Amino acid sequence: MPTPATVPLLAKSQIAGLVPVAASLRYTGPESGPGEKFEGMSNIEVATIRQAEAAADGNFDELKDIRDRILGRPKQSVERLNINVTYEDKLRELAEAENSGPRGSRIIDAEAEAEAEL
Repeated sequence: MPTPATVPLLAKSQIAGLVPVAASLRYTGPESGPGEKFEGMSNIEVATIRQAEAAADGNFDELKDIRDRILGRPKQSVERLNINVTYEDKLRELAEAENSGPRGSRIIDAEAEAEAEL
């Protein structure tokens, strides 16, 4: 991993503090001069406008990001069903289901005897 040699490393708290500062700085890029579209706006204002314009132009990812920020992400519902059954109860239930079918469908334990040779 490269290490900066000319500047000291910043702590995590220092980096977190830079984000709002950088977002609040005056925008100095294209269209920032007097009478232009982004005159007097901050970086975050310009970024927000550009994101909204991209969404309006059909960029679905940008639209989804804006919608999620404004309305919040849709809640995910999960259905859960707890059943407490012993192994013995389940076997009994299966046996009753097998024996309650139409007549003649019952399972009968039987052994076949070999016929004696004559």
